[in-house]
Amino acid sequence: MCALQEAGELRNAEIVIFLNRLSDVLWLLARWVETGDGSPV
Repeated sequence: MCALQEAGELRNAEIVIFLNRLSDVLWLLARWVETGDGSPV
């Protein structure tokens, strides 16, 4: 992804922002599952 951005081959630069936010959400969900007690992080 970074190589595509540096080469200027990304058609939509906002995809990087979207993927960053998606990774944040996935990380939070993983932490929530890791707690195992059903309480939010």
